[in-house]
Amino acid sequence: VYEMLEQFGGFNLKLCQILGTKADYLPEAYTRHLGKIFDRLPAASYREIRSVLQKEYKCQLEDKFLHFDESPIAAATIAQVHHAYTVLGESVAVK
Repeated sequence: VYEMLEQFGGFNLKLCQILGTKADYLPEAYTRHLGKIFDRLPAASYREIRSVLQKEYKCQLEDKFLHFDESPIAAATIAQVHHAYTVLGESVAVK
């Protein structure tokens, strides 16, 4: 079940997380499995993140950041957070 839900990604995965909290609407067997999604979300690859950010910023990552950690600090259904240093030397969290 988890592997199938993991493939949904984004909004669909968030919906499954919400359903996992609805023990008053769904049988316990369903909410137990859906609840596992909260703890097992894989991070998107650095390559994917880099591509998305460069499209959003309309420039190379190096134009905005002196350093950008490839490993995320946290990953969730719709976003993940990376630590970085801007070209001005400020420590920032990039979501």
